[in-house]
Amino acid sequence: MSLPALQIRRMHNRYRVGGGDNADGLQQQLDRMVSDRLPAVLDRNIGGLYRRLGLSADSLVAVRRLNIRIELAGFPAAAEPGLIEHIGESWGRALLQGLERVMSTTGFTPGQAVVTDTLAIFPDLMSARRRQILQLARNAAPPWWSGALLGADADAEALPRLLVELATTDPESAARCIVELADDPGPAWLTTMAAPRIAAVARALIAAAGSVGEAVEGNGDRQGGSALSDSLSTAQRAQLSRCGDGDSATLLFAAYQHLEGRPVPADYARLKARLEPIWAQSQRHPVKQASEGSDRSATPARVAAKDAGAATPEWLEHPPDSEPRVVDIESERVPDPLSSDGDEEDPMVTGPSWVPVGCGGLLFLIRFALRAWVQGGDLNQGMLALGTLALNSVFDRLSPAARRAAWRRDRCLLQVFAGLHEPLELDEPCRHTSSAVSWASGVIEAIAMRLDDDLTGAPRGSEYVFGHAEESLSALDRLLLRPGRLRVAESEARLILPADGVDMGLRRGGWDIDPGWVPQLGRVIRFEYREQ
Repeated sequence: MSLPALQIRRMHNRYRVGGGDNADGLQQQLDRMVSDRLPAVLDRNIGGLYRRLGLSADSLVAVRRLNIRIELAGFPAAAEPGLIEHIGESWGRALLQGLERVMSTTGFTPGQAVVTDTLAIFPDLMSARRRQILQLARNAAPPWWSGALLGADADAEALPRLLVELATTDPESAARCIVELADDPGPAWLTTMAAPRIAAVARALIAAAGSVGEAVEGNGDRQGGSALSDSLSTAQRAQLSRCGDGDSATLLFAAYQHLEGRPVPADYARLKARLEPIWAQSQRHPVKQASEGSDRSATPARVAAKDAGAATPEWLEHPPDSEPRVVDIESERVPDPLSSDGDEEDPMVTGPSWVPVGCGGLLFLIRFALRAWVQGGDLNQGMLALGTLALNSVFDRLSPAARRAAWRRDRCLLQVFAGLHEPLELDEPCRHTSSAVSWASGVIEAIAMRLDDDLTGAPRGSEYVFGHAEESLSALDRLLLRPGRLRVAESEARLILPADGVDMGLRRGGWDIDPGWVPQLGRVIRFEYREQ
């Protein structure tokens, strides 16, 4: 069994050094000690802490905040032999003693999970995953310990992937998670997951359950294979075979069937009755205005949410078999960033429904912006203001004629970004309320601070928008300048980008993660890189 490892996500250190000729040298040595030697001291001693508390090396522990104060005296000079080593050992022991004090006063029992506002202890990775999935399904905001223990991408948008991973490694735990969610007064999590993703989870759960059944049979502990596959009726098998058509209830059937002895609904009536009020509530929304001075209404795209594959009462009985109606978006005729003379165009990304865009990276800001949104305001107007500020930071350096053409070309991006149902008609920036502009400005600043200075721009990005290679680009400019093609439907927006624009800086920052079904904006939003 491997030794436990300690990881400090964030450490704020303050120390005072007395005056004298050696003060600067001692300060520099303390800086090096905190960054290099202190983590080594903690790693070397964390195993003893686990043993004293009765924790196994598989246990996961997260402490939200820990304040430690130590005083050292008796060293006359920075050159004193062993000074920095002594400080590192003392500091490390103080931190470990603080951890032990917090954990021992919580009253946890080894082998059981304990979660408070300041401490989270799980006996193993799977128990942490189960708790994470349950909390993400009930609350879009990830729990405070989730990122520290399980990775920064552990948010509500990752729920389908997390369920697939859990179903593959521990199908019994995955089934119990889903059944526990299904037993909630209202399974609202179903209404926020697109049907293809739910179908993927269902298939993974079924496949994992089948492999578990075969393995158990081989050991002689059970005959007859998987309890899930054996107990399916003909009608239920038919439902499972259609799960790719958007049948969200399939996942519940699979979970119920996997747990032996659980009652299985004879039909969808009960689930439909539970989903109906949830879906009805999601339809209550005000009509938005596209911009000041405009008499055209800009309806939020949430009205078309059921077309995106969420579980609605109608879908439980009649899965649709037709493509969503494509919104006709008039576009400016500009050179296509994805094709060149003599190349055969991909029929999947050509035609009247696909329009060229210059600042496709605007859609990369959606996940960050929604996390920063303050509840209670007008989300559509806030997102519209944010998108306008971001695009204007790029377009403002163009000539007036080129700027108008750029706004006409990329207005479809702004429509998707703001969650609007009707196409925008504009060739200049929209006007916004002071509160929307204030929030948007703060988000822009936060995004700019988060971006790495060495973020690579997309090939031909500045040439496509400015007509020439622009040298003085900020990190935000390089993020936004992503030429591609966009298709906007009532319930889906898909952005196709050139494959040579894939950048590890984007990946590390999580900017081009596929948003999938975004209930706040009423669309499935997908990014795709394609070779040309």
